[in-house]
Parts: sequence; structure tokens; C-alpha cells
Amino acid sequence: PAAQTGMQSVAQAGAQEEARAAQQASVPTQTGDVRWTPELAEAIAPYASNISVKPNALNRQAWIDGIKAPLDIETLEIIQNKRREVNVIYFGSRTHDDDLALINPVVARLKKEFPVQFFMIGGTRQKTGCEEWITLPVPNSEYYAFISWLRSVSEWMNIAVAPLSSQKPMNAFKSPLKFLENSICGLPTVCSKVVYGKLVENGVTAVVVDGDDPEAWYTALADLIRDRGKREQIARNARELVLEKHMISQEQCGKIK
Repeated sequence: PAAQTGMQSVAQAGAQEEARAAQQASVPTQTGDVRWTPELAEAIAPYASNISVKPNALNRQAWIDGIKAPLDIETLEIIQNKRREVNVIYFGSRTHDDDLALINPVVARLKKEFPVQFFMIGGTRQKTGCEEWITLPVPNSEYYAFISWLRSVSEWMNIAVAPLSSQKPMNAFKSPLKFLENSICGLPTVCSKVVYGKLVENGVTAVVVDGDDPEAWYTALADLIRDRGKREQIARNARELVLEKHMISQEQCGKIK
């Protein structure tokens, strides 16, 4: 059917876009093991063979047992000079202009009303509308060095955000990996219902924003900024979920180079 063909084209184009972005982005990605969501696998199946669905999981050695290196001087100075009582972090490849547009309209308002700061790693090509964010440059693009650095950065943060616009067709094929990574770093995630709503429980393991209305993002973020106890409880619940159901061992991953 025409509709199905259209979605397959979107999936193909989106997968190519993500691959190109991963090569160019300042936020590194793991290579050598392609992970497909069921939705993406179904759309691509007529055009590719030997596709297997492997849900994202985190390498225990890298995310828990690995050395957490001290922050480099540049990152530490930026955070110490710009941080406030509550600090929000976003990270992702440079393909998320449309997604960040869900939050950008309310960032300045939140910063005016609350003692909160917003930090960004990667995230956007154009930076238009992101003037209120503080950019953290990645000092080492090697994947496992990035994990170590991100874990150290996360110790200074209080909330993570993971927006996905429902108006961007490729988003429907993505995985909830950012939730796993935020959670294992001990951060509560405010995320879109797109993709993440299938995995998390709203108010228990994350805060889910339904729809693309920036005001809904304002309400969700303002609530967590005000309520430290809620932030910490959601972070604990989320980390327990990831530890129990979304970790893989070194043996399952193969040797880390």
C-alpha cells in the first residue's frame, strides 16, 4: 500500500540520516552492532535481509564498572561557573533541532522563575533557538571515553530531558536508549510519549510529556525543579529498572577495545 511504502521510505531515509549524523556529531555512538526497533525492522524488512531485533541495553563494564575519569578542566570550569541550584542536561547527536524546539520556548522562562540552568551536549546543528542553553564540548570522541566523561558530568546534574517531536516521522522508529543512559547515570528523565511511553511509567520511572506543546514541557519541568524528593525517587526507580532489565555483561558485548 502507498502508506506503507511511504513509511518504509521515511525509515530508510531516517536511518541514513542518523548514520551520517553519527559520523559527524560531537556525541559519539557505538559502532559494530546495529540495533533495530521492531517498528524500524518491519519497515526496512522488504529492502534488507538478515535483520534481527536487538533491544538496546547497556554494557555493565562501561556504565557501572568502568573507571569514571575526573572531568577535564574546560568542562569543570564551565559547569562550576554556570551551574545553579538545579541543573538540566540534554545530550544527543546533531539531528535534534525539531525535538529541542519543544523545550526551547520555555527555557528562558524557567530560568527566570527558578534557580535552574540548562546544559547541552551535541543536540543541534544550527543552535537557533538554543541561545539559553550552555554547551559542553566533548573532549574525547572515543565512545568509552565519552561514557566515562558523561558519567562524571551527570554527577553535577539533577534532571535529564529527552524530547522527540511527534511531527518528525523518523522518531517513531527510534529506541529509548537515552532513558537507559540517563537512568544509569542517576538522573530522572523528562521525556516525550513518543518511543519512551512504551517503556517507562509516568511519574514512577520518568515524567512523560504527551504531545508537542511547549507548555506541557514547562509544567513537567517546573514540577520536577520544585520537588527534589520526586526527582530523587524517580531517579532511583529508573536506575533500578535499568539495572534489572536493561543491562548486558561484558561477555555478551564482546571485548571492548
